[in-house]
Amino acid sequence: MDEKNIAHPQVNQRDAHGFSIFQVISLAREMTGFPKVVTLYGIEPLELGFGDRLSPEIKRALPVLVEEIDREIKRLTINLVTNTHPGHLNK
Repeated sequence: MDEKNIAHPQVNQRDAHGFSIFQVISLAREMTGFPKVVTLYGIEPLELGFGDRLSPEIKRALPVLVEEIDREIKRLTINLVTNTHPGHLNK
């Protein structure tokens, strides 16, 4: 996803609350100037339906997603603490 897609999305899909992710990002930027960078994580469901249980596929994918998010948080925290751009550490 790039700046053009956020500012002028081709797809107007809305979530259960009536807002698309593009609208939420655009509104946040209009109000605060942030976020500058957006990283989205997700797991595509095999099927959508009513229920109160996770499918076996989602149960398997969830720990992998949590680990990926944890790695990214650690990477960003290191960059913030060292006051450098992503990918460059002060030595």
